[in-house]
Amino acid sequence: MKSVLFETIVSSLSDALVAEAAGADRFEVCSALSLGGLTPSLGTIRQIKAHCTVPAMYMVRPRQGGM
Repeated sequence: MKSVLFETIVSSLSDALVAEAAGADRFEVCSALSLGGLTPSLGTIRQIKAHCTVPAMYMVRPRQGGM
């Protein structure tokens, strides 16, 4: 049994494929990392779900900043 969960942030299908191959246990998918992370596009979500078996969480943050 693993004692540490390896979660990584990905922003594209290619990121997710590399992370999966490296042994990631879970992804957090977001876009615009330079802005602190925003909601990824529906297309990115669909691509990752279609090509990866690693469970994923998706950032829900439609704009930069706080409230």
